[in-house]
Amino acid sequence: MSSQAIGQYIFIGFQCGKPLKIVEKDGRIYSKQFLEFKRETIYIDHLIYLEALQNLMGLSEGDDPCTMKSEEYFRSQQDPTVVGVFYSFQSILYMYFGDYENGAKLALERGDDYSKRIPSYMFIMIETFARGMSLYAMARLTRKRTYKKHALKVHKTVKSWLRKGNPNVRHYDCLFNAELAALQGKLSTAEGYYHSAIVCATRQGCIHESAFASERYGEFLLTERNNREEARHKFDDALRRYTEWGARRKADMLRERHRVLFEKPAEIVVDAHRQPRISRLGRSEEFSPATPGSSRLTTDEPACPTGH
Repeated sequence: MSSQAIGQYIFIGFQCGKPLKIVEKDGRIYSKQFLEFKRETIYIDHLIYLEALQNLMGLSEGDDPCTMKSEEYFRSQQDPTVVGVFYSFQSILYMYFGDYENGAKLALERGDDYSKRIPSYMFIMIETFARGMSLYAMARLTRKRTYKKHALKVHKTVKSWLRKGNPNVRHYDCLFNAELAALQGKLSTAEGYYHSAIVCATRQGCIHESAFASERYGEFLLTERNNREEARHKFDDALRRYTEWGARRKADMLRERHRVLFEKPAEIVVDAHRQPRISRLGRSEEFSPATPGSSRLTTDEPACPTGH
């Protein structure tokens, strides 16, 4: 029973948004003890957990952040619980790294098999959320009814948990509502739900999920509203939260994907004796000493705007 309690403690830390550096360290420490006391099933569960965390943190090798280095070994396990843990973390990696196509494919293949096998296990909440997000994302990208049908099924499950008094899934429901509204073309309604999802996740201390909600809001503003400035603010917010959580590889990928938005603005130099010149901030250039009548104007803005 003590091994189970320790396992729950570590998984809960991840689900609640505890800094990845801390939960990864705990996982390594206790995994050795599971092995020492021959608790093989829990030991393998934690190997899966550790590899997924290391992918998010940028500590793993390999080009594909959604691939765990021991994937074939995990897939070959006969214990359905172990296999369920593997596919759950696989679904979570697909969601965070934006591989919604494979995430939705896995969701259609596996369905709610894991939650049916272990209905009382609290980890099924984030696993269900990851499945639903990939399905909604693909429904919006492709407009295929299959994705929408199964996304609505997952959404219905989350709503049932909320009606029964589960306070931990309110931000899941808000984000699903936002994705559904966006899919239906109800853009103003979608914006309200995205904002609510960010607020709810933040109030619960779920920094990782508030980061994800900010990222999805940013994608919405970019694709549906064509509002590059507000989208950049949301991506800035997501980057700050992912970095604070410890998901360095995720933050780096988000920054690279939208690098055009994050480029520093031009610096305009006005000199009374020369034609105005424009240079990129950060590039060293020599200017003649300032003279009366000359000035220097910049359009630079804070890296992390507040109030968004």
